[in-house]
Amino acid sequence: MNTYWKKTFGWSKSRQGLLEDCPRAYYYNYIGRYEFGKEGANIVPLLKLQKFHFLKGNLIHQAIRNQITQHCLGRPVSLEAAKNFISIEFNKVLNNQQTSLSEAYNGFPFEPDFLSKEKEDSLNQINTFFTVLWHSYKDLEFLTHERLESFMLGNFKVWVQPDLVTKNARNELTISDWKTGSPVSVDSDGDLQLSVYILWASLHFSCEIKNIGAELVYLKTSQSFPTRRALTQIEEVKKYIHDESGKMLAAADKSEFNPTPKLNLCKGCNFSTICEASAVKKSLVR
Repeated sequence: MNTYWKKTFGWSKSRQGLLEDCPRAYYYNYIGRYEFGKEGANIVPLLKLQKFHFLKGNLIHQAIRNQITQHCLGRPVSLEAAKNFISIEFNKVLNNQQTSLSEAYNGFPFEPDFLSKEKEDSLNQINTFFTVLWHSYKDLEFLTHERLESFMLGNFKVWVQPDLVTKNARNELTISDWKTGSPVSVDSDGDLQLSVYILWASLHFSCEIKNIGAELVYLKTSQSFPTRRALTQIEEVKKYIHDESGKMLAAADKSEFNPTPKLNLCKGCNFSTICEASAVKKSLVR
């Protein structure tokens, strides 16, 4: 197994999630792409595919990010521009499912009616953000939004991309994480991603943990679930990242990344067409 991937390694919540869902998909996405010969060549073109709910979430985030950028430049935000962005990008998906959506590429395209309803839901979420939620943020100091950041935890690099970090008049920071799904079984106090964001913010802005808050913000319902972390919780997160990073980097062979062939996972996996264990292949054979 080519060891170049270890030079590019960095822990992130999304990488950890993929490894837990399917180690083989993790291998293809972060390790196999660097393999010489046929395997690497087959993997690279598949990296551009996106699972539908990821793509939908990314579009909503991009629409919000574009307008926050305008705000930070001293320009007014535009609900119409945000909605136009969503409409244009969804239309591209409608016309090019096979080349943009992993489900369609794997033989499970979405019906136009489904995509139209999802487009409408996305527009509604954008509308909720700018008509209901925006007033809570617009007068705060914006420190960063949707920018890929990294920090070192011992010998390991950690990647984060917080949706928005603001500072109030009391010099307290709040990290906001937009959620495009429904608020079912919400646990902001135990959310790993928020813990990592708070850890990053404490280092990046030289801010005490006690002065950093975070929130999960559900755009479907305009609900916010605020939380904070104790120093002991942050230490636990540090240990978790350190231990998991060590496990990831200890891998020496593809066979250590066993596949998890479940149809609901494989349908939306970028690599189902090249994975020998794919449940999609077995489903289509039947």
